[in-house]
Amino acid sequence: MRAIARTGARAAAAAAAAGLSVAGGLAACQGASEKRSFEACEAIGDGFRAAVWAKRHENITVLEPENDQIGRLLTALRDRRTTGADFRQIADRLMSLLFELALASVDTDEVTVTTPEGYGYTGTMPFLSRSVVAVVSKDDASILAEALRRTMGDVEVCKVTCDDTSKAVTDSSSLPADLSERDLVLVLVPVMNDHHRCEHLVEALTQRGVDAGSIVVVALTMSPDVADKLSKIEGGAIGVVSATIDSGVDHRGFLMPGLGVFHERYGE
Repeated sequence: MRAIARTGARAAAAAAAAGLSVAGGLAACQGASEKRSFEACEAIGDGFRAAVWAKRHENITVLEPENDQIGRLLTALRDRRTTGADFRQIADRLMSLLFELALASVDTDEVTVTTPEGYGYTGTMPFLSRSVVAVVSKDDASILAEALRRTMGDVEVCKVTCDDTSKAVTDSSSLPADLSERDLVLVLVPVMNDHHRCEHLVEALTQRGVDAGSIVVVALTMSPDVADKLSKIEGGAIGVVSATIDSGVDHRGFLMPGLGVFHERYGE
C-alpha cells in the first residue's frame, strides 16, 4: 500500500510559527495551541518531510493531501455548525470513498474477461461481498454498517464489544468461523485518538488465523501517534486507509483540530 503524503507549504510554516513539533504529534497541548487555527495534514507536512513521513508509514494511505474534494468534505465535517442530516450525508460520502479505496488496496488476481462486443479484456476483479468481513466496535456499528452496505451491499458486519477502559476485546463471538478464509477483513474505527482499541481488534483477528496482509483499517482521522503505532503493528503488514491525519491530542483527550464525538454528531 502506498502512503499519500503531501500538503501545502503554508501548513508547515504555520506549525513552525506556532512552535509545535508536528512530526512527533502535538500530544502535549498548551492552551494557546488549542485556540490556534490548523490546516490540512500539518502532521505530515510537505516536501522532504512529507517524503520522510511516507517512508516511515508505507502501509498508510491518506486521502486529503491529494484530493481537494476530500479536503472540502473534511472542512464541512469539522465545522461545528454542520449538524443533523448534513453531517450524516458528508460523513457517509467520506466513508464510501474510504471503503472503495480500502477494497482497492489489497491485490487481487489478474483475470481476462470477454466484453459484450466479443473482445478480451485483462484486468483485476473487485472483491465479492461474501469474501469480505467488516469488524466494528459496538458503539460505531449501526453508523458504519449502513455506510458500508451502501458501498458493498450485503457485506457481513461483525459487532465486537470492547472494554470502555482498557479497549480490550471482551466479546468477539460474532466473528464468523471461516474468518481466516476471507479475502479481506476491514477494521472500521472512524476516529482514533489512541491506538488501543484498534490494536486489540487486530490482535483478535490474527489470533483467529487472519493473515495480517488481509487486514485493512479504515478511519476518518487519527492522531500522529496512532499513525506511528499502526505503521508498526504486525510489522507494518496491515493496511491503513484514512481521510486525514490530525495534528495531535489535547489535554482532554480530543483530537486537534478534531471533528467532535463522531457517533453523537452522526446521531443528532
